[in-house]
Amino acid sequence: MLKRSLLAVSLLAAFSTGPADARSWELIAEESRLDFTASIQGRDWAGSFQQFAAAEMAFDPTAPENAAIAIAIPLESATLGTADVDKELRGETWFAAERHPEARFDVTSLTPTGGDRYDLTADLTLRGVTVPVAFPVTIRVDGDRASASGELVMNRTDHGVGQGEFEKPDTVAFEVTVSFSIEAAAR
Repeated sequence: MLKRSLLAVSLLAAFSTGPADARSWELIAEESRLDFTASIQGRDWAGSFQQFAAAEMAFDPTAPENAAIAIAIPLESATLGTADVDKELRGETWFAAERHPEARFDVTSLTPTGGDRYDLTADLTLRGVTVPVAFPVTIRVDGDRASASGELVMNRTDHGVGQGEFEKPDTVAFEVTVSFSIEAAAR
């Protein structure tokens, strides 16, 4: 779930820029995804965040260094596909969604690496803990449409996700993969 959030945030972040002359974009929610995969008892479990939103999305491929993005992910929207597991995931042991209802993804830099590829760095806040993250993303602009995608592998314990018996990787691995695929339209 966290993985999905991070991924969606990363994609959205790639569209946001500070300058007033940057092109503004609006997220197309029904065509966008924020997914995560965690290994539980040696088996991969795929989940997603059913909701996420960009506070701002502006991107100019000629000035990507000006990127400034903020994405909010309601943790109550996290799902692994089973009601009991989803309830546990949102609870105090994992996301603590009642105390910390949103995860935030704030892009701090977007550096071109060639073609439509960029290195993205951001601050990821989850459970009230902010940790810097970095990973590659792909951003394509075609007329009035834009898309972004990427994948981040993170350590869930950096944010205190998995308390008590889950603080060790015996049952749930520390690494969580977050992937995103974002579609946006010019405003």
